[in-house]
Amino acid sequence: MNDTKTKLAHVLQLLNEVLMDLNNVLKFCSDIKSKKWESRQWFVRPINSTRIEKGLFSTAFQEMKEDPDLFFQYSRMDLETFTYLKHLLEKSLRKRKRVDVISVEERLILTIRYLASGDEIISLAIQHRIGESTARQIVYNTCSAIYNTLFPIYLRLPVQQVSGHDASAQGYRLELGGRVSS
Repeated sequence: MNDTKTKLAHVLQLLNEVLMDLNNVLKFCSDIKSKKWESRQWFVRPINSTRIEKGLFSTAFQEMKEDPDLFFQYSRMDLETFTYLKHLLEKSLRKRKRVDVISVEERLILTIRYLASGDEIISLAIQHRIGESTARQIVYNTCSAIYNTLFPIYLRLPVQQVSGHDASAQGYRLELGGRVSS
């Protein structure tokens, strides 16, 4: 009986130590979380708070859509192709969390501009009046959506491996960019 009481006391002591350690870990995590928010200067940077009124998408981009040559110079694609791509990606890029979310069209043009121009992400973020990390996340998610959506349509894997030279000899048709060539 004494042996059981000793073991029970020892288990209770270990449990108490574990709970104290857990309490210290939780306190440490709480301190880190509060310090992170304390060090943040703004929730939304003042320049970004005017995104809807003064951002590139709301101003210049809407005007570019009216000028096909300028739109092509900016995005390296015509408006019809852009609209088609937007239609294909609509489901995978739509966000339903908040009212003031960044639209599918804005997400797509930001990504297309990044890929077409090689501009730094920070310059695109400033032009669109969004945070740098938001711009990075948009580009990453949009590129993933483009790949996942377009891969099955335009880059189908062949059922039988055939080289390009053998394909024409055997009557296979190669699909390139949605167009079929013999």
